[in-house]
Amino acid sequence: MPGQNQLIFLVEDDSSLCRLIQLGLTMGGYRVQTASDGDEAKSKLLDITPDLIILDLYIPGCDGLQVLDWIRKERCLNTPVLILSAAGISEKELLSHGANGFLPKPIKLETIATRVTELLATVGQM
Repeated sequence: MPGQNQLIFLVEDDSSLCRLIQLGLTMGGYRVQTASDGDEAKSKLLDITPDLIILDLYIPGCDGLQVLDWIRKERCLNTPVLILSAAGISEKELLSHGANGFLPKPIKLETIATRVTELLATVGQM
């Protein structure tokens, strides 16, 4: 079963969108922990090692790129990171920071679920 016992860490400051994504992932069998800003994300990531991180770019505190750089360079996690954003940033730039994928907002739950499954399957093959 996809998602069985896998932990997704969701960093999203829009509480309605966060709840919606969390519900969809939970219904898909994933465990989900959340943070609403960059500083909270970094703090929680000191205590957990998720199977996948979904990260909004424009969040309060440290922005998503700062969090992503911290994840890769200071926390040294190889955890796949899926970026969500309404920002006009290129996927190439995000990949250069260590992201594994990008989904532009607005997004559909089905799209997130598909990308999460794909990224986790890729990690499982490594």
